[in-house]
Amino acid sequence: MEKMFIEARINEFKMRDENPNIPWTPMEIADEAARCRDAGATYFHWHGRTSEGGIDNSLETLAETIRLIRQKTDIVLMPTLGFVSNDVDPDKRIDIQVKLAENPATRPDVVPIDMGSMNYELYHPETKSFEYVDRIYHNPTDVCIRAAEKFQNAGLGLMVVCWNVGFVRRAAALMEMGIIKEPTLFELNLSGGPIITGHPSTVLGLECMMEMVPKNRRISCLVDCTGGSMWNLVPYIIRSGANVSIGLGDYHYAELGMPTNSQLIARCAQMAKDMGREIMDTDELRIHLGLKK
Repeated sequence: MEKMFIEARINEFKMRDENPNIPWTPMEIADEAARCRDAGATYFHWHGRTSEGGIDNSLETLAETIRLIRQKTDIVLMPTLGFVSNDVDPDKRIDIQVKLAENPATRPDVVPIDMGSMNYELYHPETKSFEYVDRIYHNPTDVCIRAAEKFQNAGLGLMVVCWNVGFVRRAAALMEMGIIKEPTLFELNLSGGPIITGHPSTVLGLECMMEMVPKNRRISCLVDCTGGSMWNLVPYIIRSGANVSIGLGDYHYAELGMPTNSQLIARCAQMAKDMGREIMDTDELRIHLGLKK
């Protein structure tokens, strides 16, 4: 089977009450990157946080974090654009990544673009109630086009984030138009727990999206699950030829004994090897994704 890669998603907006192993500060994130790389991850995603766990989408914090990571490891880097915490001014969040790319010491490798807008509420079945009922993550198509053009002109790789079949079809249309260039990385973002906006973390939920990914193009698929466990789906992802994205930023994995991010990565890497798929090193992944050295 073809080699695969594993993405570590290490903090997102998670606090430490569910799992104490969530890194927040730039140094904590850099140390986590090195540990995840040693465990088998070659792709790394994080959100800027304050020392108290607040959200920090500033250029300065992203730049400091990238500098520290680069001093410790060669892992391929994909910072956040800020998700629902940073979608009021889309051009500002785009321009921050372009600014980071101007300096080799702070340059990301890949940046994400969510391929559409969506409700992002939380549903609590135990109380039959919604939380954040008015929250919408705004990604109009004109913003997706503008972001793709600016990021690629800056020499950055793209990851198109797809929460449902419509997102996949929109990404495919932008590829057909020549706006999104190949090779392309599709993240098929399943959801679980209180997050109901995406496809469920099941074989059928994943297959519905994979069916719509364009064929006969240079596309890699990366699968994750926001809000719930995807552990039972990992063997299927490995067998399917896709790649695994996992971490405490999405779910705390208490049922696995409150692991660290690197422990989760090590378990995935071992499972892949046991199933006959070796893990790409970072140089192989850069070539595979068409990234600059």
